[in-house]
Amino acid sequence: MAGRRALTPPLLAVLVAAGVSVLLEALYYPILVTERSPGYLVLCAAFTLAAALLLVAVAVLAPLRARLALALWAALHGFLVLHFAAGLSFGLTSYALLSLGPDPDRRALARALPVVGALWIALVFWPWTAAVLPPPSASLLRDVLLPTLVYGASLGVLLALAPLRRSLRFVPPPGLATLGILAALFACVFASMRAHPDRNVPVYARAAPAGEHASILVLILDTVGAQHTSLYGYARETTPRLRAFLERSEGAVLYSFAHSPATWTYPAHASLFAGTLPSSHGVHEGTMFAGGSLRMQALRADQTLAERLREHGYRTALILANGALAEMPGVGRGFDWNNPPLASRGVLLVGEQLRRRITPEWYLKQAHWIPQARTINDRILRFLDACEPAPCFVVANYMEAHAPYRAEAPHAGVFARNRVDELGPAKLGQSRATLEGLVDRYDEEILALDAALGELLEALERRGTLDRSWLVITSDHGEAFGEHGVTEHGTTVYGEVTHVPLLIRPPRGERLPPESGAVSLLDVTATVAAVATGSPFGVGRDLRQPEDGPAPVQIEFFGQPRKVEEFGALAGEPARAVVHGSVKLIEHAGRLELYRLDQDAAERNDRFGVEPGLAEPLRAQLPTLAAPGGFEDAAPLTPQAEQALRALGYVQ
Repeated sequence: MAGRRALTPPLLAVLVAAGVSVLLEALYYPILVTERSPGYLVLCAAFTLAAALLLVAVAVLAPLRARLALALWAALHGFLVLHFAAGLSFGLTSYALLSLGPDPDRRALARALPVVGALWIALVFWPWTAAVLPPPSASLLRDVLLPTLVYGASLGVLLALAPLRRSLRFVPPPGLATLGILAALFACVFASMRAHPDRNVPVYARAAPAGEHASILVLILDTVGAQHTSLYGYARETTPRLRAFLERSEGAVLYSFAHSPATWTYPAHASLFAGTLPSSHGVHEGTMFAGGSLRMQALRADQTLAERLREHGYRTALILANGALAEMPGVGRGFDWNNPPLASRGVLLVGEQLRRRITPEWYLKQAHWIPQARTINDRILRFLDACEPAPCFVVANYMEAHAPYRAEAPHAGVFARNRVDELGPAKLGQSRATLEGLVDRYDEEILALDAALGELLEALERRGTLDRSWLVITSDHGEAFGEHGVTEHGTTVYGEVTHVPLLIRPPRGERLPPESGAVSLLDVTATVAAVATGSPFGVGRDLRQPEDGPAPVQIEFFGQPRKVEEFGALAGEPARAVVHGSVKLIEHAGRLELYRLDQDAAERNDRFGVEPGLAEPLRAQLPTLAAPGGFEDAAPLTPQAEQALRALGYVQ
């Protein structure tokens, strides 16, 4: 019996600690995190409990005293959530503080709750506090010393409550105090998140009907290349709902040669908002990655599209699934409701960290804090409920097609021909089977997005919104899978990255001229402004007006040398292109290539040597890549921005 009693306190201490941790995770996910499914919650809680049972087994076999068992529990959290140094620091701090005072085994249960509470304060609530503090430059200070100080101070205060009770009548027991503090922290964080203006749809006074001002919806399908959509003749049926919508939509136009002026998310969205090329608005590779340093250039523009529309009575919303884009300075200019993802970092919990290591493919998108398409749909409809009947301007960004590629049921496995462990993006040196598997997964993501868009469009049709609105469906860029010796995006100006879908559906009774020749996202900006204000905005053209002749479409890429090793040599070379009608001229470091897109959409047959006379007039229309200036006033990345970029593969 004595031996069993000796083991009881450490066993109970660890079990209580684990039980409370699982309970707190069960509360944390549904209350504070809106993008998680019940299955995700159950899996993470199961991993937390499994880790506790493993530690219990160690305590039985050792045997361990309670203070050592709880110190190991704290060390496990620090190691999994941060890294080895933090785990060691947490463990030593716990052991030292738990050793103070009476025999810890006699008070094991009373000390289990303070350990759990201190861990949660340090690992879960500390990041919310750190986010508003000046970011320390040294990672050792940020990731080890500060969390350890928060943990040690929290644990010391909670443990000190027991001796204080001898002298002060109204001091609560440590366990009760811990639960009270955690409840208060939950309430404060919950209230602050729910009260944040970016989280709640604005409350508008009821307005008169829009009259001549039609609402405008711009849906940006992040990373969806036109060449992978059945809208544009792709062999796989990846966009059946969009194709059916186009067929039944009177007056809708699909533009065959639509191009992004940039090759990745930041400059493409900035161009759409500013109406200018990247070299003009300043958000491009040259200002972000110059000199091997990571900095964030704010969007440069006297006025943005959203600001222009808001001046003319529009109520405006920016609804983002891309957490990295949400960190770009200036991206929210002019939007009444800037609704980014809840956060771009992972969850600081043991169960989540174990899930990442043991089952990395399960709930992959949720682990990256990427809102799913149906969540974006819901936010669009919520804003329209608050906005209508006044004119509304909504820009929504969807992230399904962006790496990591892992569609959920029922779309997972629809196209997959073989199993691959990689989750994307594609990289140099991968086998043909791996590349094919990644393409399969990428196509499945587009199919899943198409299904969600179909649901949104049906909801908008039922409400009658589409009959009185302009609808634009497009993308910021595509994705490369080795077609020209490079992979991913932000690596080349070839069509696999720059050729984007563009579908425009006018309100009932409106008409667009037939599409002819190349168009740009800059033309979308100009058209939206002309619809709302009567005059174009930026350097694009109003697509409602018939063309006198083909207009040149320009594309800029400043090069990203940091991507060369993984994604291909061309990624490091600045490049520029111009598309005139269906003819495209590309210049890579002085080398010219010419393609007839109507005959060679994949850009495989270089015609420059055959038709040099066709290339010569286009050469003068190539954009002039401005020197990557403005870097001196770009701000260092915040920890949140760096984490968001890292999660999406932009930062290694």
